[in-house]
Amino acid sequence: EGIVASRVRDVAARVKTLEAGRIDVAGVRGSAGAALAAAIARTGRRVVLVAADLEAARHAAEDVGFLARGSLEDDAEDTGEGEVLVFSGPESSPYADVNPDRRAAMSRMATLFHLAHDRPWSVLVAPASALARKVVPRKDLARRADRIVAEQELDRDALVKSLAEAGYLRVPVVEDPGSFAVRGALLDVWPPSVEEPVRVELYGDLVLSMKPFDPIEQTTRKDAAEIKQVWLPPVREAIVEPRNIARARERITQLAEMMDWPTTKTRALVDDVVHRRAFFGAEGYLPAYYEELDPLLAYVPDGTVIVLDDPPSVTRAVREEIAA
Repeated sequence: EGIVASRVRDVAARVKTLEAGRIDVAGVRGSAGAALAAAIARTGRRVVLVAADLEAARHAAEDVGFLARGSLEDDAEDTGEGEVLVFSGPESSPYADVNPDRRAAMSRMATLFHLAHDRPWSVLVAPASALARKVVPRKDLARRADRIVAEQELDRDALVKSLAEAGYLRVPVVEDPGSFAVRGALLDVWPPSVEEPVRVELYGDLVLSMKPFDPIEQTTRKDAAEIKQVWLPPVREAIVEPRNIARARERITQLAEMMDWPTTKTRALVDDVVHRRAFFGAEGYLPAYYEELDPLLAYVPDGTVIVLDDPPSVTRAVREEIAA
């Protein structure tokens, strides 16, 4: 064990000074890949650890978190918070006849939002399939900086409009992530970037306090500390702000005309896409909303170290994803 730890430390030291190129590390097994990623992160460099699939990525994130902290305290990787993040790429083809998983999309958007605003992180763990799929453009997420700060003024009407564009559901009572409710001087919201919903108490436009509350009992926790600020990442990948709606309408109409698609069906499809209704194959229309999608690595800064855990498995997974 001492020999392995020494070798991991030596490799991390070499990577720390590496400007370009690659280093091959043989004989890696078990959690040694996660140990190497954690050792590199401790040198101050950010790391993207690529695993074969989502299950392997989540296990690797648990190992990295433990090895980096020396404890079993969990990072909330699925909420896009913490030093160790997991990017849960789509598990099915955008052309498959299945409804997209709303929780998975919220997790992806929370992680991308965290990265787009360059909030603190050290290791990003992603399945190999995520390298083959493009995501929402970083500039679009960086432009949306919705957050609520205690003891500062809040334009409630503008925030409600922005939440609706970002996919939040307005409901009478907040019980699930990705929803919000407005009741008099109270604003309840549950962004996917936190474990519990947040109750915001307002006095006019001033934020008096913010506290987490129990979504079942609908009561604030007496022992809970007040929250100073809460970020509000989008909860769906197609952000239906006016410019995106206009672009989607134009592109889909043009494509329908090129293939002589019936006018009635085109009108119905445009209406579904513009209003972001859930329908089979909805994910396939994501490129219609944006000028151009970005690869995942566009979200990480220059100088980030890419660690491929078991390169043959990663290569095989990427080929399978492209073939699908």
